[in-house]
Amino acid sequence: MNKLNILIVDDDDVASEAFLRGVRYAKLPFTVVEAEDGLEAYAIVKGVHPEKIIKEPFIVLLDINMPRMSGFEFLKVLRHDEKLCAIPVMILTTSDSASDKEQAAELGVMRYWIKGDVGPRFEHLLKELTSHTKMM
Repeated sequence: MNKLNILIVDDDDVASEAFLRGVRYAKLPFTVVEAEDGLEAYAIVKGVHPEKIIKEPFIVLLDINMPRMSGFEFLKVLRHDEKLCAIPVMILTTSDSASDKEQAAELGVMRYWIKGDVGPRFEHLLKELTSHTKMM
């Protein structure tokens, strides 16, 4: 199996840590890099962050509601960057808003996960990430 790198963009440390624990428990070959908001994530994917590096291939797990640069603001910048527009993104958020889901679809996200639903379906999320690894 190929190794997948994951950039998790979330200002909620508890949510990020829960995801990391699940990956470690499942013993999956994922390397995870964390960003606290869209600004930090963009610096990482552009390769200009002073400390954090994400290697290809990678996928972004993105929260929507964050300070400084929201998930949607990050997605818009990403999708308008010729070199970065094809990066696969999955939303992982607390928002169950139909308009948020619609906007995410318009911005080309692979999947929209509600954080509260992920607990019981976390295994499905990991399987989806694993199958994405096999397609690379």
